[in-house]
Amino acid sequence: MLSRVAENVYWMARYLERAEGAARLVATSSQMLFDLPRETPLSWGTLVDILGANEAFRDLELETSERDVIQFLLKEPRFPNSLASAVRKARENARTCRDIIPAELWEGINELHYFVGESLPSIRSRSARHEFLHQTIARCQQVEGIVRGTLSRNTPYSFMTLGQALERADMTSRIVDVRSANLLPRDAADVYSNLGWMSVLHSLSAYEMYRHEVQVRINGQAVVHFLLRGEKFPRACSFCLGRINASLARLPRAEKPLRRLREISEQLDREHLDANNLDSVRRFVDLFQQELNTLHEAITDSYFRFNHDSWAHASAPATAGTGQA
Repeated sequence: MLSRVAENVYWMARYLERAEGAARLVATSSQMLFDLPRETPLSWGTLVDILGANEAFRDLELETSERDVIQFLLKEPRFPNSLASAVRKARENARTCRDIIPAELWEGINELHYFVGESLPSIRSRSARHEFLHQTIARCQQVEGIVRGTLSRNTPYSFMTLGQALERADMTSRIVDVRSANLLPRDAADVYSNLGWMSVLHSLSAYEMYRHEVQVRINGQAVVHFLLRGEKFPRACSFCLGRINASLARLPRAEKPLRRLREISEQLDREHLDANNLDSVRRFVDLFQQELNTLHEAITDSYFRFNHDSWAHASAPATAGTGQA
């Protein structure tokens, strides 16, 4: 398998998951809007901060209003991590490797691309936005179902799993960060604490699984543990790290990324997370995201910048991919 093809498959999966993650990130805040009293304000600019996109946001001279932030996160073509940009790049990467993926997968990604392009301009209300986010998440899950149901468990599948699991762990941590950030005024955050955590669970389709597995009333400490350290829920960070480990174990030249992965897993296990101290949760999430970036670099060094043919069966060097961490 060519290094450049492996890279395209990896980024295709990352961008698909990034698009779904962007939808879920906005859905978290939208869910809070539906659940909270009308007079309770939300700090929309915090969502930009969570994505580490402050510089890009300032360069576009936008305001931290609901309208501008939603436009930036969902539609903005000049922001490479907006939902629309992620879907477009997923399609670009899929197009370059159509010969190794099922036709149904390409069709699913293509349909998602056209759905987003046709639907986004017509969103005029919060209810319409909610429906669009719901439909986008459902279509992304449909594409994931095609991958699981039609793709052989071979090298392309391993790289898809790597990309998806890495991106999913990152986005789950960011959605936890939505709740620990200053989305609500301090007095409102105290009053509606459990409601905020419930919104986070709903945005990750985790509410029923939390109730089934944890079997305690919703509280910040239990939700943080479930979403960061849960080993059974597919969107929990620990579960995602386990999928990355299994995928790397099927690939050659995995020593460096596996070593980095073990360090991250050990750090996640030993860190004391106190959900009552939201600043400490935010600091840990920031550190965790940085560590995931180092894991991505280790994967890139082992496979996408590797110019020999011992694993890829080709001597041609990898070309620059269309990805962005």
